[in-house]
Amino acid sequence: MKRIISILTVLVMLFALVSCGAESSGQATPTPEPTQQATPTDTPSPTPVKDTTGMTQLEIDLGLDKYVPTTSFKLRPGLYMENGTLMHEGEPYASIGVNYVSGLQSCFLDPLNGFDDCDRVYSILNEYGIDYCRVFFGVFWPNDYKLMLSDMKTFYAFWDKAVQKAEEYGIGLICSVFFNFEAVSDCFDEPRSAWYDPESQTRKFMTDYTTTVVNRYKDSPAIWGWEFSNEVSLSADLPNRADFHGETTTQHLGTRPYRDENDDIFTDKMFPVMAQWAELVRELDPYDRILSTGNSEPRPSQWHQYKYNTWQRDTESQMSEIFLLQNPDPYDTMSIHTYELLERFEGSETFEGLFTAYNKVARENGKALFIGEFSGYEKEPHRQNAEVIIDAIVATQTPLSCVWVMGGVGLAADTSLDDVPELRAQILGYIQQANEKLAESIKNN
Repeated sequence: MKRIISILTVLVMLFALVSCGAESSGQATPTPEPTQQATPTDTPSPTPVKDTTGMTQLEIDLGLDKYVPTTSFKLRPGLYMENGTLMHEGEPYASIGVNYVSGLQSCFLDPLNGFDDCDRVYSILNEYGIDYCRVFFGVFWPNDYKLMLSDMKTFYAFWDKAVQKAEEYGIGLICSVFFNFEAVSDCFDEPRSAWYDPESQTRKFMTDYTTTVVNRYKDSPAIWGWEFSNEVSLSADLPNRADFHGETTTQHLGTRPYRDENDDIFTDKMFPVMAQWAELVRELDPYDRILSTGNSEPRPSQWHQYKYNTWQRDTESQMSEIFLLQNPDPYDTMSIHTYELLERFEGSETFEGLFTAYNKVARENGKALFIGEFSGYEKEPHRQNAEVIIDAIVATQTPLSCVWVMGGVGLAADTSLDDVPELRAQILGYIQQANEKLAESIKNN
């Protein structure tokens, strides 16, 4: 029995040894090697992320960088209305400026000379204490629009620099967005009536371009106001409109070859479109800068043209009605351009009487009269009116006005007259004195 127990004990020990041998002879699990750390040169650099805060999709699609003003405003940028009073930086404002309509356009079309010209003109304005100027905020001829549209990224690169130039000099810009409104429809080979059609290429461009420029430059202290166009009212409701049908003379600049009844302009069709444009600007500009139609003064028969298709002269009451109709809400200025006295209603025989009548309509409707152009530099007969008009502006406390004209356009004081230095000193010096009087009258009221 003992022998059997011994044998069993030996067998158990042998089994245990065999088991231990089998475990010790198995392959050990390999120890994982430490993970290799990548060096900085092995990792691709992250792509910089553009700051697109506040940019429109149109700006982003064009590949534009965000526009950052070079200077800041104190309280609120530009000109604005408050309780029927024109304001700037929290204070009532009245002053005379200049037209420098082609200034920004030249920075795009002729940058080698354009920026130098801005330096020259803005320096002159600073010398005479003139705060602002009225400018094209785009281009003029259809061919210029086509050039702009062919490379919008380049266009805005130059436009950014042009706005910054005004910021550097502290000059305000009243921006006429579609100065030559028919050039837009011509650019798209559409008649002027395309402005009435919300589905036209003209209207699409109106919306897209306005959205981009207003949103892009809304924080710039150089932007003092927005204007739709230039003198649309002079084309409206003409009894002799057929005289303007036929072959055009500026086809080499991109104008459509012919005009016909589809190019006729009517108050009840065009001015609602202009009101829609103003509403769009109001949505985009958080500072509610002033809005101008850019109209000339009403023709002496403007109301009768609209109502009865005749040239019969309007009364002052009729003038008031059509004047308001062609400067509709939300426009908060009423625009005129004036160069000489015409036979009108009683009391309009002098510039002071005329401006009194226009100011009356504007003030009764909580708006400011804007004399967007008045004669100043031209040779006779208009040149003699300059000081008379300036005196009338002061006497009627007209808040906003711009003399015609500086820069590279016809009849510019600084480019086309033999007696430029003397004339410039005479007119701009007279404006400087007038601005001092306007500031004093505003202060005392």
